[in-house]
Amino acid sequence: MFLTLVLGVWLTPFPAVAADEVPALVRTLTRSGSSFKVRIHTINVLASTRDERVLAALADAALTDRHPYVRVHALRTLTGLPWATEHRPRLDQVARRALRDPRSAVRAQARRSLATLAARVESAPDRAPPGPVRVALGAVADRSRRASPALRAQLRGLLAAALSREGNVQVVEPTRPGPAAAVATDVAYVIDATLARLEWGGNPNEVEVRCVIELVVSRPPRGIVLMASGEATVVKPRLQVRASIRPRMEAEALEQAVLAAQENLSGVFVGRSR
Repeated sequence: MFLTLVLGVWLTPFPAVAADEVPALVRTLTRSGSSFKVRIHTINVLASTRDERVLAALADAALTDRHPYVRVHALRTLTGLPWATEHRPRLDQVARRALRDPRSAVRAQARRSLATLAARVESAPDRAPPGPVRVALGAVADRSRRASPALRAQLRGLLAAALSREGNVQVVEPTRPGPAAAVATDVAYVIDATLARLEWGGNPNEVEVRCVIELVVSRPPRGIVLMASGEATVVKPRLQVRASIRPRMEAEALEQAVLAAQENLSGVFVGRSR
């Protein structure tokens, strides 16, 4: 059985948190002796409730938690809150402070968070006419230099499936595939994907594979409107790892990373024009 730690994605919906449970969860998030995995889980649980104390706790974690994974996840979660734009000045301030973080991954997430908030405000007045929003999948790149052709093809298929689940999106293929993909004039958005990292690691007892993908959403002819990312780590006991199952571990990590990225994209195409 796989033991999977996913960063930036909810595998199952969390029940709403009662108001009297929030203080205990905030204490868990700020407790110095807790595992960073526990703090990431606590962020996911807190994000299921609308409470001003949650906003403050996530902002504090994004800026002060000792583990960069937690800081990245707190930033991403803040931006993804359904009611985040109501507090945009405060979230902008948190993201701009995170631009000075000593870890490059946190700084990169801060830039994505600022772009996401700006894109939501820029597109808020739009109204969608009848019919689906047409979205084209552009280039699929492999910056990791470790992905097999099958894994790159899986990334494209997973993205198409994730977009189709948005309900009002029609996924179309570019008229000319490749890095210089051309799309039809009635396409509202183009999404280019990059498999940024595919890394193996672990310890004497466990083997893990970490996958990071990056998405760039463009709106012709206005250019980039959103950058999103998703990452996941799949962990398995070392005694169970054989060469034959490594591709399956990579495939599972990629699938969970796409789900994480979909959380960042959720709602981007709602209320948009074609």
